[in-house]
Amino acid sequence: MKSTTMPSLAVLFLAIFVILGLVRAAPSIPKPTITIDVANGKYASLGGIQPTLSWKTAGSTDEFGGTLDYEAGLNVVVEDLNKLPYNVWGRVKRSLGRGFNLGIAAKASSPSNFEDLSLDVTITGDDATLLQVTGQAFTSGVTNPVEKIQFHRALPVVGGGKLIVNPKYNFRTKDKDLFVYYAPSDGTRVGVETAAKKLTVSQTFPDKALTVKPSITPSRDFAVDVTKKF
Repeated sequence: MKSTTMPSLAVLFLAIFVILGLVRAAPSIPKPTITIDVANGKYASLGGIQPTLSWKTAGSTDEFGGTLDYEAGLNVVVEDLNKLPYNVWGRVKRSLGRGFNLGIAAKASSPSNFEDLSLDVTITGDDATLLQVTGQAFTSGVTNPVEKIQFHRALPVVGGGKLIVNPKYNFRTKDKDLFVYYAPSDGTRVGVETAAKKLTVSQTFPDKALTVKPSITPSRDFAVDVTKKF
C-alpha cells in the first residue's frame, strides 16, 4: 500500500467521527447516511468495496437579525485509496422585505480543495421578478469572479396575459441574449430569442404532461420540440 493513501482514509474517518460526534452531542442535527456498496471488484484497490458517506441538514435561525433558512450537505465517495471524491454544498435564504427574497448557494467538489467554489446569488420577488448572478470564488487565474448574470421580469398586459423579459449576459464569453415572450394564457407562450434569431411558439396542454414548441428562424429553418412527461 502506498503512503499517499493514508491522508484520504484519515480524512474519511475523521469526517465520519466528527459528524457522528455532532449528532451525539446535539440530537437536533440529522444523522448521516453511511453505505458500503460492493462493485464486483470495480474498485480493485478497495477489494470491490465502495464506502459512501452522505449528510444533509436544513432548518432556520433568527440569530442574524432576521429569519434565515438554510440547507447544507456533504457527499463523500471512496473510489480508490489514492483519492477521496467529495461534494460539499450549502444554501441560505432570507427575506429582504416588500416581497423580495435573497438566496445564496455555494458548492465545492474535489479535487479543487475549495480553490474553485461555485456561487449562485438570486433575488426573487412576489411579482415574478428575478435577478441571478453566478460565478466562482477563490479561482486561480480568473480576474472576474462573476460569470453570468440574468434578469427576469413578468409584466401584466392590458387585456390579459403577461409580457416576459429575460436578458442574459456571460462575462467570460461576452455572449449576450434577450428573450422576450408574450403569454396570453396559461400554457401558451410566443417569444423571440435575439441571439438565435428564432421565433418560438410554445403550447403546454392542460394536464401539463405534453408541451409542443415549434420554432422558425429568418432563414426559414423550422423545428418542432415535443416534450412528454411520464
